[in-house]
Amino acid sequence: MDATAAVLGHPCPERRDLEASLAQMGLVVMSADADASDRPPGCGDMLVADLRGGPLRAPLLSRLHDDPRPLVIIAGHGRRALAGLVGRPAGTMVLSADDLTAGLRVAITVCSGMVRRAAPPEDAPGIPGLRTGSRRTSATAR
Repeated sequence: MDATAAVLGHPCPERRDLEASLAQMGLVVMSADADASDRPPGCGDMLVADLRGGPLRAPLLSRLHDDPRPLVIIAGHGRRALAGLVGRPAGTMVLSADDLTAGLRVAITVCSGMVRRAAPPEDAPGIPGLRTGSRRTSATAR
């Protein structure tokens, strides 16, 4: 699998574990702090929003709805934010944090099949604090 995933969420140990799991699945992983911008990261074939560290802000949710890339959501306790993402044309998969291991591989496989190798939206520049990584290691871009 040579797809790339942009992981979006608040810094927390669970997000770091998620990034490591995605890298072990063969994805190139980039991560971005949810509070760094009101726009999704401009990189990645698919988006993974980890809501376990806290909810995403309304402007970011709105732009995620219109983003052309498949989206995997890891839902924590607050699921109210998910209502704004229902009906995304690019597709959305929601996973419970309780059964993450089993569902993550299936969700990533499905989203990889949905990936359109098109350029990211023009109004989605990279965001401050974006960390990029490879399948085995990650490095911080400064």
